[in-house]
Amino acid sequence: MRSGLASARRLDPEQRSAGIDRLVRWKHWRAVAWCAFSLVGIASILPGSIEFRTRAPPELEHVFAYAITGGIFAVVYGRKGAPLSAALLIIGAVGFELAQFWIPGRTPRVVDAACSIVGSMIGLAAGLVLRRAWSKRYRVSK
Repeated sequence: MRSGLASARRLDPEQRSAGIDRLVRWKHWRAVAWCAFSLVGIASILPGSIEFRTRAPPELEHVFAYAITGGIFAVVYGRKGAPLSAALLIIGAVGFELAQFWIPGRTPRVVDAACSIVGSMIGLAAGLVLRRAWSKRYRVSK
């Protein structure tokens, strides 16, 4: 009995990853990740007349929105997909900010793009930590 517990604790990364795969239903969570990215993009290019703002400072809004999106991407795509997710979020942050040049009532700001990038990296790091914690908790034994 004791040897079974010991072997369950010493799983290779693929077995550990299989546990998180069962926890997260990939087809649905990938859609959630891309919907979050799309929502951030849509919110970024809305005209100024219908732009939605909270009472929080705009910089905090950027950090929060991109942190949530980055966290979802990290949980869904994991460590192997983190570099590509980071590149996508950085390019998206800069691209959405640059697109505001052509949106009436919107003004692109470097600080907004920087806050978006920082939020993305915070979210990716937090998502990877969360994913790792889940993979340790939900181990698969064969």
